[in-house]
Amino acid sequence: MSCRASPAGSGSLLHVVAELLQRRTGTEMTSVHFRGSAAAIPEVLAGRVPVIVDPLTIIAPHICEGRLRGLMVAAYSNFRSYRLTKIAL
Repeated sequence: MSCRASPAGSGSLLHVVAELLQRRTGTEMTSVHFRGSAAAIPEVLAGRVPVIVDPLTIIAPHICEGRLRGLMVAAYSNFRSYRLTKIAL
């Protein structure tokens, strides 16, 4: 599978997480870089970029409202405090 993805910050920890996700799932993602989440999220919500790797604190409201679908949570201990029922564990 090949798609475009927006990891938050080139060379950041989230960029490394996106690379790990690719390796573990066998997907091929082309990085689309934005100047932060504020610029990336509207592109993801509009469907122009299908994947975003971002902190849960930023994308949780969009998941709760059904505008985004969560696929992976990297820190389960923090996940519980958001009460997100739309992400299967």
